[in-house]
Amino acid sequence: MKLRLTPSKSFYHHYAEPILSTLEFEGLSLKEVMSRALTISWEFSETVRTENGVKRPGIRAQEVNAALRTAMKTSLGIGVEFEVKERNGYWEWGDKKEGFDFGLLDHVANLYLLRNACFGSRPMHGGGSLWESYLKSNPNYARLASLHYGPLDLESSGSNVSLPVEVMPPVVGEIQFGNHALRGVDMFRLMKAHRTSEVGLVVYIAATGRLESLLSSGIVTFDVMREFLTEFNREVNVPIWLIGLDEMELK
Repeated sequence: MKLRLTPSKSFYHHYAEPILSTLEFEGLSLKEVMSRALTISWEFSETVRTENGVKRPGIRAQEVNAALRTAMKTSLGIGVEFEVKERNGYWEWGDKKEGFDFGLLDHVANLYLLRNACFGSRPMHGGGSLWESYLKSNPNYARLASLHYGPLDLESSGSNVSLPVEVMPPVVGEIQFGNHALRGVDMFRLMKAHRTSEVGLVVYIAATGRLESLLSSGIVTFDVMREFLTEFNREVNVPIWLIGLDEMELK
């Protein structure tokens, strides 16, 4: 079943809209970049869903999630990482399922945060070894460390260095087609990350319209999440760009 998926709805929570308008990714509007990255034409395995005794076609949420990740990596390149997690002030990512589904990171800024975590005013135990292993396993960071050798000031351990002036705050995101009970779990993690690591914006992707009807019932949807954020407007003090992803008919 070949489908075209594209963002069709947006809801902005806690000043997300004015924040989003200021964010750029590689010189382009982050809103436009994300909308383009999430617009895909993809071949999905067709399944049969039975609801109230009625059979109808469907697709698997895992396939949609995987397709979106592939499309984002193709469109955004090294600017996007998956399974991202804040640790001691800097960001890590990898294959292990933890943290957030994806993150748009300013790698130069993250390199400085890593430097401060390893050699700064409150250095981690074994910070020097961590620094060396991080650069060894990540050629891009080794290249950046060489370019920024002077400002990083690795010889002056015990004090923090300032981040470059022009940095994009971390943007983290969730692709959520799971059970609607997960919305509360997601919000708890988002609020914790916003408090401890100054997340600039959260991008939350959920199904709506025909795509919603193709997935299992009882999942987190655009409408379910919008109602949740509206109900807990004061409690959830994190800027969230909620995106409703829909299936559009292929011409």
